[in-house]
Amino acid sequence: MEQRITVDSILDKKFSTVAKGFNQQEVDEYLDQICDEFDRRDAEMNTLRQEIAQLKAAQANGSNTVPQQTRPEAATDDSFREILEMAKRVKDQTIADAQTKASQILANAENEARQQLSDLTKQKEDLTAQVNSLKASAKSYYEQAQNALNGLSKLL
Repeated sequence: MEQRITVDSILDKKFSTVAKGFNQQEVDEYLDQICDEFDRRDAEMNTLRQEIAQLKAAQANGSNTVPQQTRPEAATDDSFREILEMAKRVKDQTIADAQTKASQILANAENEARQQLSDLTKQKEDLTAQVNSLKASAKSYYEQAQNALNGLSKLL
């Protein structure tokens, strides 16, 4: 059986954080529990109010019979509305915080990708310069070897 929700439990509820934000599913489930509990309490209060009204009417008529329960009607209570509004604000703030954090993570990832691309481009340029230098050295050694062979050919 689920634990009953009270104003104190709403105020004391702690949500775990995910990536420096609230776990959205946990917040949604808790808000659903709050709504269900308030609906239940609202219906219970309406039923009790109707029973009281029927008992008062029966007492005024001098009747000792207990009236049958009537169907509860929807009614709003300011404290319930305030709590639901507060829960909605918490939900909205949680979503906003999560979106902000997601934007920060995306921006950081884009910056890191740009930096890595820049580093790799620099590395490519350095390697290209080394390859060109090695080609020039190889050409120079080839020419020196060719000249040495030509010189030996003339001596023979």
